[in-house]
Amino acid sequence: CLVEQCSFYGVYQPRLESANFLAFAHFAKIADFLAVPSDAPLSDFHIASEYVCSLSLSQLDNIFARIESDYDRHHLCLHSAYIYVLLSYGYDFPTDSVQVRFQRSVGGEVLDMIFGAMMYEVNLDQRWLSPMSDLR
Repeated sequence: CLVEQCSFYGVYQPRLESANFLAFAHFAKIADFLAVPSDAPLSDFHIASEYVCSLSLSQLDNIFARIESDYDRHHLCLHSAYIYVLLSYGYDFPTDSVQVRFQRSVGGEVLDMIFGAMMYEVNLDQRWLSPMSDLR
């Protein structure tokens, strides 16, 4: 990496500094499973992640019985630890940060990977930046 701080395997990632970050889709689903409020500091997500990772499988099945899928329940530690490490070490959000908001929907519309892919494509296509009458 040619700059001092890189996030992933030497590939430059811009610093997010004080930017807000919307964690949706699977991120929000895991936060919901952990009962972490959408506007909680990242440290609350960390505490919940450490707690779920400290449980035995039978404790996990009893305490998190409301999670119907065995896969989701049994992989909750893995997924929550991954999300926490990605946000805190990968994207460098401070643990006391409230910049990250876990949200499954906005205005009644579900935020999912399709939404994320659409936002990515719209931001790549410069034609979307012009008035609609200019599009041909």
